Amino acid sequence: MNNNPQHYISSAEAESVKYDNGREFLTTREAAEMLGLSLGTVQKMVEQGELVAWKTSGGHRRVKYESVARYLRMNCNLSQYDSRNFVSVMQVILSSDTRTQFLQIVNGWGLPVRMHFVEDVFHLLIRLVQVAPDIVILDLDESPCDGLALVHSIKRHESVYSTDLIVATSMSAEKIQSLGGLPSGVLIIGKPVSFELLRGFVSAKLTAKIA
Repeated sequence: MNNNPQHYISSAEAESVKYDNGREFLTTREAAEMLGLSLGTVQKMVEQGELVAWKTSGGHRRVKYESVARYLRMNCNLSQYDSRNFVSVMQVILSSDTRTQFLQIVNGWGLPVRMHFVEDVFHLLIRLVQVAPDIVILDLDESPCDGLALVHSIKRHESVYSTDLIVATSMSAEKIQSLGGLPSGVLIIGKPVSFELLRGFVSAKLTAKIA
């Protein structure tokens, strides 16, 4: 057990960690971005033991991801995202043109939907903790093995236990199973994605929230 009063862990302990998503530790800047705080504030939080961290041989801090997520759960007021009057949807989309097209279609549904777009998986994990969306849409074909691991990681995450996952893929059920399969409760939809199917799912989610 680590008895360091500043809650640092040794580099040896850090190296022994089995990563779920490859980002068990964050840089101070990444932790600050996740928390919405300044670098100086995050450094003080580490020194005061509010965040778990260690130092590299070069003297750089590495902050444990779970300690940042735990701080958010315990200290951040997420009520602004917890309204039953809308459905929040998060999706990884790189192209601004694709985002615009997606928004135009969603806005035409006439449903209270808030879209959250992120540019990569790392920012998806950060925003998941901050927003706790109702629905996350993932494209499994972009990186099948990493995508499957990401889905399993999200399903294990305490802060988003109520988030529904939708996986879009052109792979067969047999192919998905051969790569390790998906957790129960994940909705699989074919490609090209049917926006009418998505609309029905979002509508059902909204009905369940206000019931």
